[in-house]
Amino acid sequence: MKELFENTTSATIAKRLAELTEESALPATGKVLNMIAVVSSHAEVSEAIDLCAAASAEHPCRVLVVVSTEHDVCSGLRAELHYGPEMGASDVIVLDAASCAPDSLDTLVIPLLAADTPVVTFWPFSAPAAPALHPLGRIASRRITDSRQSATPFEFLRQLAGAYKPGDTDLSWGAVTLWRGLLAAMVDEAQTAQFDTVRVVGNPAHPAPYLLAKWLQLKLGVEIEFIEAPVKTLESVALLNGAKVYEIYREDESSVAVLRRPGLVDTKVNLPRRQLHDSLMEDLRLLDEDQLYSEVLALCL
Repeated sequence: MKELFENTTSATIAKRLAELTEESALPATGKVLNMIAVVSSHAEVSEAIDLCAAASAEHPCRVLVVVSTEHDVCSGLRAELHYGPEMGASDVIVLDAASCAPDSLDTLVIPLLAADTPVVTFWPFSAPAAPALHPLGRIASRRITDSRQSATPFEFLRQLAGAYKPGDTDLSWGAVTLWRGLLAAMVDEAQTAQFDTVRVVGNPAHPAPYLLAKWLQLKLGVEIEFIEAPVKTLESVALLNGAKVYEIYREDESSVAVLRRPGLVDTKVNLPRRQLHDSLMEDLRLLDEDQLYSEVLALCL
C-alpha cells in the first residue's frame, strides 16, 4: 500500500506510523536497523527503493529514501509511505526534501527513525567525500558509499581515505569479498606468505580490482603488478613464488573460476559476480568498524 502526504511535517508522518502500528498494518517489532538512502533526484528513487528492499529481505528495517538537492530554504515537505505484505517486515518512507536546506536533513529524519535501532546511511549514487560530516552521516553508525558511481572513482577513494571515520565503508570493497576468501585459502595452502610477485589482471578504471590489489599489498608486503584487461572488473590474480604459480582465473561473463596450483589439476569453484544488493547486505551484517577496510583505504592516499 502507498499513502501520499503533501506539504506535511515529520511529526504528521510519525503520528501516522504510530496509528498504522496500533492497527497492526505495520509490524511493531522485528526491525534490526534504520536504513537511510540519500539520492539527489526523483529519477533515482525507484532504484533506491528496490535496492533497499532487496537488502531488507535479510535485514528487516525502516527505510527512509531522502531526495536532497541544494536549496537555501525549506518551503514544504512531500512524502510517500509504502507498507503492507509486499514489504514484509519493513516499511519505506520517501521524503521529498528537495526544497529543504541540506543542514536540516537530520532534524527532518530523526523523528521518523525506529527507536533504539542502529542507523545506516547509504548513498547508492553520488556521495559526499566526507560521509561522516554529512548531516545524515553524523547520525549513523554505518555509512556506505559506492565509489563505482563516481566519475573519478580513484580520486573519490583518496578523498574517502583522507576523511575516513570509523563506520565508513564502500561497496566496491564488498565486491571483492569472495575473491579475498579464495586468495586467503590459496595462501594458506601454499604454506608461505612470501611471494616474489603478485599479478592482478583487471579493469583499470574499476575501483574493486584496485582495492583488492591494495589488500594484497597490505597482507603480503609485496608490490603488485597490475595488468589492464578489457573486462568488467577482475579477470585473474596470480601469486608467483619462484617457478610456482598460484592463480585464480575467471572469464568475464562466467560465474565459475579456475584455481591453478603447482602439482594439482585445475579446480573449478563458484565465483559469481556480486550484485549490488549482495554487497549491501554484507555491509549491513557488520555495523562496527571495518578495521581491515580502513587499513586498505589508507594505502589509497
